[in-house]
Amino acid sequence: MLENAAYLMSELTARFPQLDAHRANDLSNTVYFRSPGHALVKKYSLATMALHDTSGTSGYAHVVVMPHVSRGVLDEFLDDLSVS
Repeated sequence: MLENAAYLMSELTARFPQLDAHRANDLSNTVYFRSPGHALVKKYSLATMALHDTSGTSGYAHVVVMPHVSRGVLDEFLDDLSVS
């Protein structure tokens, strides 16, 4: 599970730097990133939130990588991000 969370984080950072992906730490299975848009939020039932900082408010989503999630599912998600 943590290996897949690290994989997702690595792929998001490499392929989609504009999404500003983060994990709380290496023991976290949750990956946060800028919200990819309504269609993907709906398809993957992503939880979204507004984060406020000195530059304003940004919409973020997160994925909780659970034990049943395979690399195939993560790759499908990443492929969907590339066409959105």
